[in-house]
Amino acid sequence: LAGLYSAFLTPLTPDRKFNPAVAEPMLHSLLHAGCDGVYVAGTTGEGLLLPQSERKALVETLSRCLTSGKRLLVHVGAATVKDALVLADHAARHGAHAISSLPPKGDAALIAGYYAELAAHSSLPLILYYFPKAAPHAFADPNQLLDICNLPNVLGVKFTDFNFYLMQRLIKRGNLVFNGYDEALAAGLLMGAQGGIGSTYNIMPE
Repeated sequence: LAGLYSAFLTPLTPDRKFNPAVAEPMLHSLLHAGCDGVYVAGTTGEGLLLPQSERKALVETLSRCLTSGKRLLVHVGAATVKDALVLADHAARHGAHAISSLPPKGDAALIAGYYAELAAHSSLPLILYYFPKAAPHAFADPNQLLDICNLPNVLGVKFTDFNFYLMQRLIKRGNLVFNGYDEALAAGLLMGAQGGIGSTYNIMPE
């Protein structure tokens, strides 16, 4: 799953409904430009602000339009693990290649339990989402991130931070790491990240 993925912008109609007529040409343009796939319903795609029905419609539309050799990574993060599991099952049924999730709000034990249940339940590999600016409550102790990476079915981390020492620790452990901050992509790749997931890829993927 290594490679460069656009953090897909979710197009909406004026009444804030998902707009598949715009999403399809957006996807084709990104894939034609060379992106290895798209990462959908994350922070850039405003997935946490959309109802489940809209998130599901987004996945269904993009999966139908995905060309051979390209991949779909689906952010299933939600306030409760129950909702995340519903989205994970839906992603698996509609041809996604991996799921991902921001940590929920809560203490270290709740976060560990959330990821353990999601990883155990999902038939798709799980990519953790490390983003201290968006989830400052999570992983105050970096060792917790490393411990959760040891869970079966956890593939790696979408790493949106400037702590390249921690990034390299993950890479040396054999985790698949995607650089998250666009402005640090070159530095992340230099440190050994196997790819990147970014928002500006939507407007300058080449």
